[in-house]
Amino acid sequence: MSSQSPSTLHVPVLTEIIEAKPAEQPAEPVAEPSAEQQSQAQIPFPSLVTHKKKWDELEHRLTERILQLVQERISFILADSLRESLSTVLNKASEELASEVRKDLQNTLEVVVSHAVSQEIMRLQQNSSNKSDSAKGKGGG
Repeated sequence: MSSQSPSTLHVPVLTEIIEAKPAEQPAEPVAEPSAEQQSQAQIPFPSLVTHKKKWDELEHRLTERILQLVQERISFILADSLRESLSTVLNKASEELASEVRKDLQNTLEVVVSHAVSQEIMRLQQNSSNKSDSAKGKGGG
């Protein structure tokens, strides 16, 4: 240790260490930051923002692609399901329609045949009565 007492030691004060600038020197002009510098100053990490934009774009493209694939698959499944349902419904409807057509055709044929038989019987009766009248006329005259 030194032999000087603490009162004799000179400790410099901060104002003694830093020299003051003379008042006559103008301060250096501060340049206005460019628009790019201002935008970078507002964005703390420009590379992170760029990466986030890239990730957002990738996410958007991926979402669009997945939606497209899902929509195609859903369309296929719905079309197939609809086709099966319609097939069942149309088969049932065509069977019922065929049954109704058969019944109507049978009724129509019965009416037509019955009418044709009645007309033929009437014609035969008229022919037989005409023959008997003509036979009477020949025999009595």
